[in-house]
Amino acid sequence: MSDNKTNKLSEKIKELIELKQEGEYWDFKRQWYGKDKKDDMLHDIICMSNNLANRDAYIIIGVDEENDFKLIDISNDEERRTTENVVSFLRTKQFAGDKRPTVTVETVLIENSALDVIVIHNTNDTPYYLKKKSGKVRPNNIYTRVQDTNTPSDSSADIHHVELLWKKRFGMLLSPLERCKTYLEDKDNWKQSGFYNEIMHYKPFPEFTIETDFESEKFRDGYEYYMLNQIDMNSISWASVYIKYKQTVLMQTLAVCLDGGRYFAVVPELELIKFGNRELLYAYMIKDDLNNSLNTFFFDETDIEECWAHDVFFNEVLVFESEKEKELFEKYVQDVWDDTYEEILEGIPQPHLPNKELNYDYMIDQYKTVQVMQRILNEYRINQ
Repeated sequence: MSDNKTNKLSEKIKELIELKQEGEYWDFKRQWYGKDKKDDMLHDIICMSNNLANRDAYIIIGVDEENDFKLIDISNDEERRTTENVVSFLRTKQFAGDKRPTVTVETVLIENSALDVIVIHNTNDTPYYLKKKSGKVRPNNIYTRVQDTNTPSDSSADIHHVELLWKKRFGMLLSPLERCKTYLEDKDNWKQSGFYNEIMHYKPFPEFTIETDFESEKFRDGYEYYMLNQIDMNSISWASVYIKYKQTVLMQTLAVCLDGGRYFAVVPELELIKFGNRELLYAYMIKDDLNNSLNTFFFDETDIEECWAHDVFFNEVLVFESEKEKELFEKYVQDVWDDTYEEILEGIPQPHLPNKELNYDYMIDQYKTVQVMQRILNEYRINQ
């Protein structure tokens, strides 16, 4: 875990300890589970993975709740486990659908005491439950956590809590746009409804459709810098893409066929950074945005030629982890640009142009600017 993420986790755990009570997504343990307590660890992890707060959950080890929540340094705990240990332990258990909780073990330092935290990461694969008994943890029983109390191992959660967990799996707790983002990850369940994939619907919920309209963009032409270096640059076609729910347009975006139709890409956003007398124009996507999800949905990673075109495209488009990273990176670029631009620029080759008789000076400048920014982005991430 990066220093920044570790610090954030430490702050979060410290806040929970200061509450001096357990809650719906956090639990305290004085020490690690002993060899005779493995069933308890399994039961606790399952309960936390099915928490009703719909968020990451924490089993915080090294807090004595019976002694005014005193901190206990667990550095020398003989039963201490790592992420690999816990993941391997869960892998030996027969979970329904082979869907297991996603966990990591992180160590935080609070008031000079090392505490371990089993982080049970939030997913949409709830409810987690066993298909075969493991000690006192029963098969087909669905466990959860209500306020600060786990479902007893010999019981099952109340039916309305079970329904809530299943709704989470099927994306039914989300808005239609959020649901669609989840469904785009399930490529195999989308079916062609029209000629040349012009209309596709999601089989479990056919009210969700994706419609591609080439006709509306047939008069659009011209090149953008991120189209350079494709093998076939003579035939570019544009299209409008609509994501619909019951005929309501949830999203409309622009897409383009590159490399002679081998690669269909969602058009990235453009951003302009202004500082001093400089203006840096670049194309980008945010990793968790719907545009990027849709782009991944259209991409066939089994097609070698499409993979090549895809890689060329993303060599010229910046992809950020989040809007926050984009914001911080832009500030970083302004700080280092004058000191690094010329040096990095020397190693960047001339791009392949679609027609050398035309003037593409502006596109070449944009291309080289983004190549420099790609290298600065790599440097920025290394330094974080």
